[in-house]
Amino acid sequence: MRALLHEVIDDIADDLIKFSNFLARKGHGKPDIARAEQGDAEAQFDLAVAYFNGLGLVKDDAEAFKWCRKAAHQGHVKSQASLGHMYAEGKGVPKDDAAAAKWFRLAAEQGACHAQFSLGTMLKYGRGVVQDHVEAAIWLHHAAMKGYAEAQFALAIAYFNGQHLVKNDAEAFKWFRHAADQGHVRAQALLGLMYAEGKGVPKNDGEAVMLFRGAADKGDPRAQTFLGLMWADGRSVPQNYVNAHFWFSLAAAQGDQIARDETAKLEPLMTPQQISDARVLATKRQANSAAH
Repeated sequence: MRALLHEVIDDIADDLIKFSNFLARKGHGKPDIARAEQGDAEAQFDLAVAYFNGLGLVKDDAEAFKWCRKAAHQGHVKSQASLGHMYAEGKGVPKDDAAAAKWFRLAAEQGACHAQFSLGTMLKYGRGVVQDHVEAAIWLHHAAMKGYAEAQFALAIAYFNGQHLVKNDAEAFKWFRHAADQGHVRAQALLGLMYAEGKGVPKNDGEAVMLFRGAADKGDPRAQTFLGLMWADGRSVPQNYVNAHFWFSLAAAQGDQIARDETAKLEPLMTPQQISDARVLATKRQANSAAH
């Protein structure tokens, strides 16, 4: 495959700040307001969930924040992590990265893997804290070891790029594999790319195509681009420009610049009928996706 791995890894490295928010989940029946008012931390958290999601109560982020903070001050770990999220995103309170990092750290120190990941990303990018790639890697590793897929994905990128870790393609491959095995779609796409380019693992085009196809069918634009390249180059599949154009079109429609560039290179090699057939296929796929 054309040498895209470094370009792609670098392109997505700044797209890792995601915060798990336990408030954004279904509640467990009607919240017990009386218990919450009496100081029960779990009831306070449940009440915050109800306000945040509008479950049996009028949705109110400020009230969600209030009850989440009450529980967090009692050491309730999910509330601490969720409070960090609310500060980081400005939900129910003015955005405050320093406060977000503080609450993420409190939850992380209690072993919450989602908070460990969130703290690691804030340390990595210097959001609300002094940027510290070494400590960031430590927290990401803690979360990854506990099976948190987003942390595994971030750690894989850190190993691949040598971001204050010794660059290690085998470790990058390992963590992409762990995340991919949990259904992390972007990890599946990049794992396929490592197979396609023989990075951290023996080159295997068949495995690459399988991973690309799985992630592409789930709508990942980079996987769609990679799968298009395999069809265009005839790697582990018969060379087929219509199929290549089809996958490039789907990716380009989602804003993937590499797909747009590859489409421009491919069309001069195609007949007008082939281009038309590919566009019809892409339009049908997009219509089916929109219907579901």
